[in-house]
Amino acid sequence: MNRRQILLTLGGGVAAGVVGCSGGGTEETETAASPPLGGIYFWSNIAADAGPVDVDLTVEKNGSQVFETTYEFDGEETRKLYDTNWLGEAVPYTVTLASDAHDEPTTVSSTDFDLQGLDDDCWTLFVMFDSSQFSPGAWLTCTPESRPTTVDD
Repeated sequence: MNRRQILLTLGGGVAAGVVGCSGGGTEETETAASPPLGGIYFWSNIAADAGPVDVDLTVEKNGSQVFETTYEFDGEETRKLYDTNWLGEAVPYTVTLASDAHDEPTTVSSTDFDLQGLDDDCWTLFVMFDSSQFSPGAWLTCTPESRPTTVDD
């Protein structure tokens, strides 16, 4: 058998071994609930001389709007949103962020992140932003000891 035939045979065997596996897992993992959202944390990296920027925040829990507010950021600041009555359930959360400084709103969902390997029983959405973009991410913990200590209430 020449080298090309060997590679074709091996490639066919591998393809046959994964047929039907591209769906991403069993039905159990597909229907598993999202871990509870424990909080939302903001870092503003907007230049101090840029002036204040209002950021509109809308939160949906399991498809229904549960929170809406506007935060004003002036330069490099942090804000947190923890300990509210609508946080902490194992359902999908969707967060939409918008401001005049950004061209389009940014929407993120708990399903956008790989939340496997949580260090805690919930997770924290963090959003870093400047005058050009929102950059969301996830902390795999939400215990008070793990939260940054330089947070404004």
